[in-house]
Amino acid sequence: MPRQPAERLGHRLVVPLCVGAVANPVNSTMIAPALTSIARDLGVGVGVALGLVTAMYVASALGQPLAGRLSDVMGPRRVFLAGAVLVAAAGVLGALATSFGVLFAARVLVGLGTAAAYPSALTVIRDRDRARALGLPEPAGALRALSTTSLLTLTLGPVVGGLLVQWSGWRATFLVNVALGVLTLALSVGALPRDRPWSTVPWGRLDPLTVLDVRMIARNPPLARTYLRFVLTFTVIYAVLFGYPQWLEQVRGFPPAASGAVMLALSGVGAVLVLGAGRSRGVRGPLLVGAVGMLAGGAALLVVDATAALPLVVLVPVLFGLPQGLNSVTNQLTVYRQAPEEGLGTATGLSRTAQYVGAMLATGLLALAYGEQATDGGLAVVGAVCAAVAVGLLVLTATDRALRRG
Repeated sequence: MPRQPAERLGHRLVVPLCVGAVANPVNSTMIAPALTSIARDLGVGVGVALGLVTAMYVASALGQPLAGRLSDVMGPRRVFLAGAVLVAAAGVLGALATSFGVLFAARVLVGLGTAAAYPSALTVIRDRDRARALGLPEPAGALRALSTTSLLTLTLGPVVGGLLVQWSGWRATFLVNVALGVLTLALSVGALPRDRPWSTVPWGRLDPLTVLDVRMIARNPPLARTYLRFVLTFTVIYAVLFGYPQWLEQVRGFPPAASGAVMLALSGVGAVLVLGAGRSRGVRGPLLVGAVGMLAGGAALLVVDATAALPLVVLVPVLFGLPQGLNSVTNQLTVYRQAPEEGLGTATGLSRTAQYVGAMLATGLLALAYGEQATDGGLAVVGAVCAAVAVGLLVLTATDRALRRG
């Protein structure tokens, strides 16, 4: 048979995987512009409203390895579709919420639902027999597609959230999840390969104690070091992603739309680099380049202040686009190669947990550095931490012999 139909079928599968994976990064940042309105309408303090951010981070951090384990045992299609249903249900619950408690529950549900997409998508990609049968792209190509959509939506989240709040109110940020969930289901039902029959599911492998498989990590030191690189990288990325716009608006006086436009440089550079990073079999080089970019970005934060020229202000997110683009996809490709054959879903879930550990460390760093409001001094503290982390990543990467083997 001609190859063209197989190629079309491959794209038909990769597209719903990417659409499903969008929900997690966009929800992690889209809520930020809505917090003030939510606090006012539901009669809670802004500090309490910030709990909505933490709720999703914690739920996602715990849900990612669980979803990965369920994908390994029950099959990725079931987990992927169940996650889409939860995302749509959470959107309805949040849009109709009349109390903070209900809204908090909706955010937890969003975290659990969106946590299902990425580990199950990687499990689908890892199935080599299905990949050959369906004419899928090479795994690195699918990883590039997943990483690119995640990077773009992560940075676009605040912009989209701000526009929705301005036009329709904060409830619209939850209705987005209804659209994402329904669209994911519509694209996936006929495209995702069917899992093994229920009667052949190895239920004995579904041990709750193996979700956070410490023994797997202990037996695989290279994988443990990759998780550490995830934590360090995303501590810096989230610190810049959340902290730099605050400084732009509170110190430099940028309107939200202008600060969002500046931050698009980060996602733009990251997306371009993702396309190249996944094409190379070597992983050590891209990781070192990303760490150097992070070091340069940290140094730039040390000198940027209220009087800095605009080109220097824009240069900061450009520099941090290097680690976001290179380190994110390269570390994920490394997990793909280092994970046990039968445990990719669990291993991928743990990598996403490591990412959200970094996000929570970043929020703590910003709380210590900024206090009540962003300042030049606080930004310098963030820059010093970023530079120190970059040095640590350089040493960790340069001395990792497993990476040298490619």
